[in-house]
Amino acid sequence: PTVTINQGGSQADPTSSPSIVFDVVFSEAVTGFATGDVTLGGTAGATTAVVNGGPTAYTVTVSGMTQTGTVTASIGAIVCVDLANNPNVASTSTDNTVMFNLPAGDVTPPSVTIDQAPAQADPTSVSPVVFVAVFSEPVAGFGNGDVIL
Repeated sequence: PTVTINQGGSQADPTSSPSIVFDVVFSEAVTGFATGDVTLGGTAGATTAVVNGGPTAYTVTVSGMTQTGTVTASIGAIVCVDLANNPNVASTSTDNTVMFNLPAGDVTPPSVTIDQAPAQADPTSVSPVVFVAVFSEPVAGFGNGDVIL
């Protein structure tokens, strides 16, 4: 059997969606076509392909992209067979490439409020003087050396 793989009919291109859909169509019913039979490529670092459907039309959902770039999908020869046990030929395509744009992360820096600790006497002549730093979101790497008196 012959097989085509193209970006899904409703697949946006370019996209920043965490999953990209490809449509697979075999020339006749096949058995044995599974997730591991899809070869992923491109520059976006896609890691996972999940196959659904059959026996002639399938959907492949790709995910795991780690950077902005292209995502391609193809199917090698001899990964499945028709009802007469004839193996498939390698896939062809008219558009099996989707541009993936990594979604922008959190680009707003956290704000911080420094207040006198609730139990801190005021005025006081006793050390230490205790303050509380409250950040607007979780932070990493904040330590004593980051405090300027």
